[in-house]
Amino acid sequence: MPVELPTWVWIGVVLIVLAVPLLLIFWPATPAAVKEARELECIERTGVIRTVVSDPERGLLLGRVAVVLQPVSRKSGLVAIDGELFLARPVSPMRPVPRGERVHVSAFSGATLLVARRASMLL
Repeated sequence: MPVELPTWVWIGVVLIVLAVPLLLIFWPATPAAVKEARELECIERTGVIRTVVSDPERGLLLGRVAVVLQPVSRKSGLVAIDGELFLARPVSPMRPVPRGERVHVSAFSGATLLVARRASMLL
């Protein structure tokens, strides 16, 4: 013999059953996505790249010298640091970096390194 429950109770049960899996799927990605979106918005609005180091391994990469394996432009690029490969973009999007050149790691944008030409190469 089934129990008769009010309609609002059934609606609440359905909402909870649907909300829990969605929260479990999307919650872990949300804080990182919001942080990255804020950093990108800050860069686009001000043109200034803030270097925020919260991950110790990232901090170890800042200031390191990398070798360009694929030309680094505003759309793509690949650099190597001690044999490890990283996606890269130039700090100045108007100045792409050719293959074989050495660059300095200046900052991060998500998982992409932002690199600048070495000062000695610019003189």
